Amino acid sequence: MLLLGTALGVAMGSALSSSSSFPHSSTFPADISSLQAQSYLPPDNYKGVVAADDALCSELGANLMKTTPANAIDAAVATTLCLGVVNPGSSGIGGGCFILFHDSSTSSTSFIDSREFAPAAASSTMYDDLPPTSSINGPYAAAVPAELKGLEKMHQLHGKIPWSDVVSPARDLARNGFPTSPYLAHLASEHWDKISLNSDLKELLSSPSVPNSPIKAGETFKNTKLAETFDEIMDKGTDALYRGSIGENLVADLTAGGGIITTDDLASYSVTVREPVSATVDGFTITGAPPPSSGGATVLAALRFVSGFSTPFAADFETLSQHRLSEGMKHAFAMRMSLADPAFYPDVGTVVEDMVSTSFIDDLRASKYSDDDVQTITDYGGSWSLLNDHGTTHLSVVDADLNAVAITSTVNTEFGSGFLSPSTGILLNNQMDDFSSAGRANYFGLAPSPRNYPEPHKRPLSSMSPTIVFDSLGKVRMVLGASGGPKIITATLQTILNHLFAGLDLFTANSRPRIHDQLLYHDQETCTYSNEELLSGVVLELSDETKTSLESRKHPMLGIDYLGTCQAISITSENLVSAVSDVRKDGSPAGFK
Repeated sequence: MLLLGTALGVAMGSALSSSSSFPHSSTFPADISSLQAQSYLPPDNYKGVVAADDALCSELGANLMKTTPANAIDAAVATTLCLGVVNPGSSGIGGGCFILFHDSSTSSTSFIDSREFAPAAASSTMYDDLPPTSSINGPYAAAVPAELKGLEKMHQLHGKIPWSDVVSPARDLARNGFPTSPYLAHLASEHWDKISLNSDLKELLSSPSVPNSPIKAGETFKNTKLAETFDEIMDKGTDALYRGSIGENLVADLTAGGGIITTDDLASYSVTVREPVSATVDGFTITGAPPPSSGGATVLAALRFVSGFSTPFAADFETLSQHRLSEGMKHAFAMRMSLADPAFYPDVGTVVEDMVSTSFIDDLRASKYSDDDVQTITDYGGSWSLLNDHGTTHLSVVDADLNAVAITSTVNTEFGSGFLSPSTGILLNNQMDDFSSAGRANYFGLAPSPRNYPEPHKRPLSSMSPTIVFDSLGKVRMVLGASGGPKIITATLQTILNHLFAGLDLFTANSRPRIHDQLLYHDQETCTYSNEELLSGVVLELSDETKTSLESRKHPMLGIDYLGTCQAISITSENLVSAVSDVRKDGSPAGFK
């Protein structure tokens, strides 16, 4: 077992033009360069880069740009579909996504909301008298799938190669099979009890060599029914699912299992193109996801809080700055509770303004903050607090023209609802758990908000945070996002802070241990921190110095085994590109020159 602490030797040189490795000291008893070699592309003259959390899919997307006229948009679609095939525990066309993309030819940035919505038969009380697992396991937990609609919309707007050419690589993988990754094998083993509740999913993920046991790394994994579904989608587009026989078969499977999604629900679904949220902080313009995602506004609120102190974030990096970061997170997460689907709560625009542009955050820093202590819980978020007392993936893509795409896709928790449609091969999400139920936290420990109760065709509040950062000249400097429920927000936030504000190279900025404070964690005031053992045996653990510093300021501390997974791309002013796939998910980026 290898140990990585937080004393990484903060390099205050230019993190954007050089790479560095972890220092070797008593804190690092063994060489960990193998992790860096697998998960990091140091700055170089790449013409195209894909940072996904699976090596096969990163290579597929990069190769598509290298060997065809495909641009970043085409590669992003193909990579997203690939990820849903090779790791159905995290994403797939049975889920939803948020897409942020920048068109370099017009210098415009757009956001596509392809979030699932609740079926027409949903209600605010639908889970009140049922066990908590009712919104997590089985067809009744599924919202109307949406990912495919968003991918098609982005491709229609900016893709260069035919739709069938961006779908066919995932179709071929599903039909011909591929070696199971160590990460998928790990997920299947960890969640075998859940998988076994559905005979079709169990059959799909069973080892071909050991009966009634989860598939093992290196064994061939395929989903031939999903390949047949992709055949229809290649030929007919998304209508095959939303208005055709694929959708009819999917609904029949769901209905037989107790689900409430109808063919009318599928036909009613449409994506929404929204204006991204954006704010300028210390010369960088950070652009992110608007509601119904809370990610963009919450990242920006915390970033504005932390950057507003007279001393820079890099000062007292392991101590005072981490306290300020935790307090900024808590204020931002308290305000997050007032966000919701804007179609149902139009006033969320005012909340977002206070999070990203007005003096509200400065006022909180001035009146509801102390360098020496935490605040009373009801003080966090000010007037916007509503307190009365990991199945996700992210990919980032940049092409030779500096078009940039950040996509966060999800089926919510690992393997979503655990329900595999036998006639279509589609694994359904359990996104209904992202809605709130009165009196209980959701799977991720987030406190309930009445604004986020289920209603027909309402989109649940999300933490997904696809993000693009621009410099003062309007040039793309970072493309990133994360997976991991609410830890998406704090993983994205800390990668930005560590890289652009503390001067760490991209690998170190992304890999160093993190903290996460969402104000209430399963109804308790808790600052969680990295105590993460990776598949490689490496342990990411917060340093004793930082823990002691936070405890002395009265932060209740709890070590947990997962702090989110972030994929990021960085571009220097000289157009040198670096990329990282988070070591926490064992992925690899890919690029070509």
